[in-house]
Amino acid sequence: MVRLLLAEDDADMLAVLQTRLESQGWSVEIAANGEEALYKIRTSSFDAVLLDAVMPLQDGFKVLKALRSDPKTKLLPVLILSSSEETLEQAGRKLYPADKRVFLVEPLGFQELVSKITEVTGDGKTGDSG
Repeated sequence: MVRLLLAEDDADMLAVLQTRLESQGWSVEIAANGEEALYKIRTSSFDAVLLDAVMPLQDGFKVLKALRSDPKTKLLPVLILSSSEETLEQAGRKLYPADKRVFLVEPLGFQELVSKITEVTGDGKTGDSG
């Protein structure tokens, strides 16, 4: 079973995404901020991590920087989520333009998110359910 870590500080968005991702048959662990996400990543194993770009304590880009500096997590697929194309454009693409395991997810529908997760985890889902 694919294991995902979902880090999102908006409790409502976190609940909705967790429920919908679990409906795809994936195991979803949650974190409410960047520090909690880093702790869980370092103490467990995940197939991919979904990070909100803007979170308290450490934002998604600081978490990503920490992951890339650790040999144990430097190849972990990471999806940076943001409802702001400007946030992704300015921060993410400048910071990690050559990192092929970082995916910047602009505002999109749930099925497109499922497709991107399937792509990075190799899960083979078609994205038809949910």
